[in-house]
Amino acid sequence: MSPAAASASSTSKPWSPKEYLLLALAGTLVAAVIVVAVSAVLSPAAIRFFVANATHAYVPDHPAGMYLNFTILAVNPGWRAGVCYTSFDVDLVYTSSNRSEWGTTLAVLPAKYSNRTREGKTRLPIEQRPHNYTTYIVVPLFVGADDWIKYMDGGRKIIPMSVQVRTTVRFFVWRVNTRSYAIAVLCHLNLTLFTNITYHYNYTAPCVDAGLIHPHLAS
Repeated sequence: MSPAAASASSTSKPWSPKEYLLLALAGTLVAAVIVVAVSAVLSPAAIRFFVANATHAYVPDHPAGMYLNFTILAVNPGWRAGVCYTSFDVDLVYTSSNRSEWGTTLAVLPAKYSNRTREGKTRLPIEQRPHNYTTYIVVPLFVGADDWIKYMDGGRKIIPMSVQVRTTVRFFVWRVNTRSYAIAVLCHLNLTLFTNITYHYNYTAPCVDAGLIHPHLAS
């Protein structure tokens, strides 16, 4: 056998079990690094919500009821991923001042959510850039006079009024999207809306994660 043939034969010997094990460990490590990197890029940011510029006015006719307007501020503080809002709904709710009682001592008011919030820049879906980008969503609500009298009377005037925001979002980086996330937050307005005069409230109220409040109406 020539020296060249002997050299080729020696370099093509089968791998040992130890070498296969090291190769498998290296492959696992590379896969783990890729997963961690992708997760770091697409990890959902903690979106912050606020309510600002809440106003209301009671109108006695055409039709009679309470008109309420406020602005939802949705802040994406993440620097990696953008946010796509695919659904957005708002409810007025009674809430206890005791956070431990949230979800138990409350009711959702019947209110009509105007489609005007779908127009212009707030037309769904809404795409939001990263790097602390804020989206402003103006929300007009209307509560009919009959419902206003029914749900505001009977001793409920001492119960604070809050806004529940329900939205579905996806996070994205370039063309890569995450799964959909359902978000529900509760925003305390710190005003009760029980007078029949126009009232302006310029304080910005932060919203907190309170879980979904189902629309079980008070009798």
